[in-house]
Amino acid sequence: MKRAIRFYRRGSVNDRSQLDQGLNAMALNLVVAAIILWNTAYLDRAVQLLNEEGISVPEEYLPHISPLGWEHITITGTYHWNGSERPWGRFHPLRRDAVDLLRARIA
Repeated sequence: MKRAIRFYRRGSVNDRSQLDQGLNAMALNLVVAAIILWNTAYLDRAVQLLNEEGISVPEEYLPHISPLGWEHITITGTYHWNGSERPWGRFHPLRRDAVDLLRARIA
């Protein structure tokens, strides 16, 4: 994930001073930690939704679910921050089609 985030600079650290290199590394760690936190929050919501829908997730599976995925995150591009509240609250709604697909596979 760090390599993908650093890709815009071709993965290199071009800062000359040790302080700048350290700040660059800390910023990268902060971005990675934010992505992991975001993924963890959504994974928790997904497990709760499955339980609400009557699809139980065995407890022994949970330690094997990783929040390190980043395929769903746009790493490069233009970002717009307007500060307005989303109509659905803090989180995007979860995909219901994935729940339906999982239910069909179990049945």
